[in-house]
Amino acid sequence: MTLESGAQPALASQGIEEQNHIAVRRLIHEVWNCGELRVADEIFTAGCVPHTLNHDAADIGDRRGPKHIKLIVAAWRAAFPDWRIEIESLLAEGDRVALLSTGYGTHKGRLMGIAPTGRHVSFTGMRLFRMEQGKIAEYWVLWDWQGLWQQLGVLPPVFSANGAVRPLNGTAKPRSPLSIVRDLMGVRPVSVRDSRREVVFHG
Repeated sequence: MTLESGAQPALASQGIEEQNHIAVRRLIHEVWNCGELRVADEIFTAGCVPHTLNHDAADIGDRRGPKHIKLIVAAWRAAFPDWRIEIESLLAEGDRVALLSTGYGTHKGRLMGIAPTGRHVSFTGMRLFRMEQGKIAEYWVLWDWQGLWQQLGVLPPVFSANGAVRPLNGTAKPRSPLSIVRDLMGVRPVSVRDSRREVVFHG
């Protein structure tokens, strides 16, 4: 059987996309769900750049490559020992992979200054990965932090139409969830401090 003109590049592209698909699945199943941190060295480039709300490439400092994701996963799994992520949708095209996922776990350890609550939570997020030779070279994340804080009892479940928290007495000036989290925890809501350093959640 002979391949039609243009078929070989198309097949090659499918092969690359499948490799990219596998790398992201390994991130979820092996690194996040099983805690196999060493796998991060196999699926991230040494200079992998993370991007997330309030933190971008200009201020990430040394938070690059597999080392950072290992710190994130270790800190998160310490707070949620039974943490498990389910893939809702995973799409690969060219050098990009898009992931929609939801994680589930029980809050049994300190998280960003919050003492264990024993509450079972779900945490939904979206990620876009840029791949190089089957490895994650750059990624963007967006998480439902507001939903997580509500489940943990950090934020009251009373919001106005624009997302600001409504004062219960109806007199004080409405405050954003971000300002309340900062006041309650004394840290930025995308950060966690362990005994050694701050870990910024670009996971």
